[in-house]
Amino acid sequence: MKQLLSQQIQAMRQRMQLLYRSANGELHQQDLLPKAFEELDYALEELQTVEMEVYQQHQQLLDAREQLEAERQAYQELFEFAPVSYLITSPDGTIRRANQAAATLFTTIEKFMIGRSLALFVPEGERRAFRDQTLRLRALDGIQEWQTRMQPWDGPVFDAAISVDIVRGKLGHPMTLRWIIKKISWATDQLVELDGHNAELVLRAHSKNGKKYSV
Repeated sequence: MKQLLSQQIQAMRQRMQLLYRSANGELHQQDLLPKAFEELDYALEELQTVEMEVYQQHQQLLDAREQLEAERQAYQELFEFAPVSYLITSPDGTIRRANQAAATLFTTIEKFMIGRSLALFVPEGERRAFRDQTLRLRALDGIQEWQTRMQPWDGPVFDAAISVDIVRGKLGHPMTLRWIIKKISWATDQLVELDGHNAELVLRAHSKNGKKYSV
């Protein structure tokens, strides 16, 4: 549109230059004045047409932006209020985001989790193995699942079922890890396989939406 407007202005400038040269030619001034008004009227119509096109494009951009913002807000609420513990980390396991369920699971609040290694929520003596497992994810594809023990900020150690989705950039390098962590108890142990399947569906849906939004 910017190029079209520039072309329209350039064309009007050329017509005015021709008109100006005509004033010094054989045309009489009384013949020149009506022609000048005709050219100016034509130029005004062209500018109004361009203005309307620019306005319509601007409105389309505003509508698209409003729709994207509504989708982003809905996605944000889905993340925050999901009933499962959901975290996003860097490839080395540093927590970037955590939802309310994750903060509740680890008996803390989100802002205290951001910037910390997820391995800090693993019992001492088992953290090296957890970090090694996290680093091995770099070479894997698809959703990875395993069970481990985890330690809340203030509470007893519990068994956890973990599902991790590896998100890669255009060159194939790991960009983020998306985690679903579920506490396992004697009452839920038999549902781990089913929960793992549900977790896989959630992670895949998140991965699909993640192509539109930056997290």
